[in-house]
Amino acid sequence: MARQRTLCFDIETMPVGFSDYEPEAEIVAICAYWIGEKEKPRYWLVRPETIKTALKEFGALYAQADLLVGQYIRKFDLPTINGALMLHSLPMLQAKLTSDTKGDWGKKRGVSASLESFLVYYQTMDRLVNVHGRVYKAHLGKAHWRLIYRALTSLRNDAWAQAQLGLLRSRCQGDVIATARVFKKMVQLGHLSEPKVWRP
Repeated sequence: MARQRTLCFDIETMPVGFSDYEPEAEIVAICAYWIGEKEKPRYWLVRPETIKTALKEFGALYAQADLLVGQYIRKFDLPTINGALMLHSLPMLQAKLTSDTKGDWGKKRGVSASLESFLVYYQTMDRLVNVHGRVYKAHLGKAHWRLIYRALTSLRNDAWAQAQLGLLRSRCQGDVIATARVFKKMVQLGHLSEPKVWRP
């Protein structure tokens, strides 16, 4: 019997405009990680000239997964990726079994279900920063995002630009590793409801 494969992933987006219904946004980074396997996280910096390749390569991993794991993926990440696929004339995602660390956490009230809060509740990491090459949940304020936006939209490829894009990578990759660790702890403690099928 083939081993079940679990893919944890996260995306980062930036607003590009607003409408009466919802903000318009572009994906600027994707990261995916096979839980329980030795492979390192796969990261894509997404720009207009690379987005089709990034979406196709992520889609290949998506197709191999038996279970998708992420933080708020059914309401945000998966619909956002599906919208990007359609926008770029690519096939939509197929239905997939998912476990959402925010949406499937047990019923609660008065308790934050943010990833940063989960890291504290479950004590999966000793710090919420990136230190000495170790990957943690990277908190980025509005000023950080402004600098990342400038680096993404600039033609600069100097040390300054690379430093800002490094922050983006730390954020996206750190979120994936953090979510994977939180997921394992939640499963161990029985704090997640049964996985649910997400349909595009």
